[in-house]
Amino acid sequence: YEMGVLAFQMGDRDRGEECFRQFIKIRKSKGSNMDEGVANALFVLGSLHWATKKKDLAHSSWVEALDIFEGLGRTADDPYVKSLKEKIRRAERRPIGRLFRG
Repeated sequence: YEMGVLAFQMGDRDRGEECFRQFIKIRKSKGSNMDEGVANALFVLGSLHWATKKKDLAHSSWVEALDIFEGLGRTADDPYVKSLKEKIRRAERRPIGRLFRG
């Protein structure tokens, strides 16, 4: 996780994304599906996807992060839960231009 953060801070988005993916893969392979670190990595990964116009990937990352946080007992007034719910709602909205296409 920390390597991903450092890569982003150094401006290496691709390396940061790969570090987060590896972190998630390793934690999950060890049976840590309900892991706060995984949820945090998914939160960040979703934001990266959103910034790079990968709406579906952002949405799925955020939904998984929210499921984990709620599974860990975080409530609706938790800042991460609030933020994720808003991000998910935003990702589920269709752009206005797409509403008028056939």
